[in-house]
Amino acid sequence: MEKALIFSDLHVHNYKNFNEDGRRLKNGIAFLDYIFKLANANGIKIILMPGDLFNNMQIMATKAVNAVAVCFKRNFDLYPDIIMISVSGNHDMAEVNLIDKPAESALEYLQNIFPQFCLFDDRGSMCQGNFQIFGIPYFEHPEHFRARLEETIKLTDKDHINILLMHQTVGSGLPIEDDITPDDPLFDPFTLVLNGHIHNCEQLTDKFINVGSPMHRDAGDIGKQKGFWIVDLDNSVESIAFKDITDKYPQFIHVEQGQPLTNWEKEQYVIYIPAPIADSVKDQKLAEKFSTSLAPAEILKNYCTEVLPKEELKDKLAYGLTLI
Repeated sequence: MEKALIFSDLHVHNYKNFNEDGRRLKNGIAFLDYIFKLANANGIKIILMPGDLFNNMQIMATKAVNAVAVCFKRNFDLYPDIIMISVSGNHDMAEVNLIDKPAESALEYLQNIFPQFCLFDDRGSMCQGNFQIFGIPYFEHPEHFRARLEETIKLTDKDHINILLMHQTVGSGLPIEDDITPDDPLFDPFTLVLNGHIHNCEQLTDKFINVGSPMHRDAGDIGKQKGFWIVDLDNSVESIAFKDITDKYPQFIHVEQGQPLTNWEKEQYVIYIPAPIADSVKDQKLAEKFSTSLAPAEILKNYCTEVLPKEELKDKLAYGLTLI
């Protein structure tokens, strides 16, 4: 039995906001330390990461790049039997990735430094025992992704369990067109598909997983589960399991302005929202005059009193009451 731990879209960065004492960068590094330690404790030798290890496209934050390198050095030295297999996400790239003009990726330096870090952007694959792992990086245009997917299909073997790492827009739930649907026949040759890019941790079909992000990145994550996945590669569909660690790291939350923070809220990424505006006394009185709990005659009387001149009120009210 060969288990793998899967995470995606960590977006390690030295953020400007909600980053007191560099805590968001520290949390990203702490998560990497955590999964290496967890993998080792559970006899897991393979970590799969379908993209967006970093956050800033084109220009990487020096502090983030250095912190990741030091972290990987520490963990690959501690756990020399563990390998990490990855593809590049759009946030890892220096430019737009096209099929005829591949983008440079920030993950390339990790592959060059660490033998245990394997980048599968350029038709990379690994065959071990009963399974094969394939990778396709993010492509700017869906047709370029489909073309690479068709190429990759030719490398699959019916006698093996075929696992695909990718990083595209699938099952986003956003008002945009997905790059491909999770039940597209092009995925038929694969036993398991692990997709990055979408931050919701979700199993879309028996074999298609949006890996999601392991911690909150922005307000779009409010109220959402975060975590990683563990799978037995020899029995992937039946064994895939999500590990919820939402509460392990700070979360984005809304708090009404003027409300005191609890001890827990003080540790989170707090976005203050305006307090609701209380109805004025006049609006409250009007609401009482036209409440549906009043009798129709009472509502009519209140309406006429509100809108009619005094000299017309008596006659017009009396006529209106005859119509009820």
